Amino acid sequence: MCECVATSQEHAPPKCIFPEQKDTDGVDYRKNLIKVPSCDMHNTEKSTEDEYLMYILPTSIATNNVGINQFLTKVQRAIKRNPGIAFNLSQGAQKVIVHDTEKNSWFEALAIRMDMERVRKVIEMNARAIFFKLHKEKFLGPIKVYTNFSLKLDSTEQNNFQEKIFNMSELLLRSYQLQGENQDVFAYRIARNGDIELIEFTFYGISKALAVLQHD
Repeated sequence: MCECVATSQEHAPPKCIFPEQKDTDGVDYRKNLIKVPSCDMHNTEKSTEDEYLMYILPTSIATNNVGINQFLTKVQRAIKRNPGIAFNLSQGAQKVIVHDTEKNSWFEALAIRMDMERVRKVIEMNARAIFFKLHKEKFLGPIKVYTNFSLKLDSTEQNNFQEKIFNMSELLLRSYQLQGENQDVFAYRIARNGDIELIEFTFYGISKALAVLQHD
């Protein structure tokens, strides 16, 4: 996105969220990953944001078996090397009771406090990367990011608004097939209606992030 010469390739989404074969009984979830041109400086700077996303996504209740295994293997190794992020996430954590509407059952879980600005930032960076990969040009306009794996415990109104955004986006995206080589880890859909373009990311089968691009 900067004006520096591209001297490397950056994965979008980050390679670290895709399990290593040593953790998957040989299943390769890193086939044909999406890459875009990058300068070395910004590629290196982005690595800390990528790691934060790697911690966040598999901790969600909304994750499949691949995500659970990623948390029990790669994420645990990362925590042992650098426990700082895990410690920060645990600060202010609290027990909550969750209702599984599909099974109509209740269970206890732990709510952690995420740095949502940081999460939105890394999702936005990846949305710009996917846009460039598909359209062969930079998107320089504003992007709003919403996630279905984040809730505010003290704001039912905001949670309902977020759910409404995803329901509305589904009306536009439902006729488009999921794209991506390793869809148990990452898949995406993209659609445009007038000045609004939507890029929906699905991580580990369930967790979703929606990037809303506003064209001039």
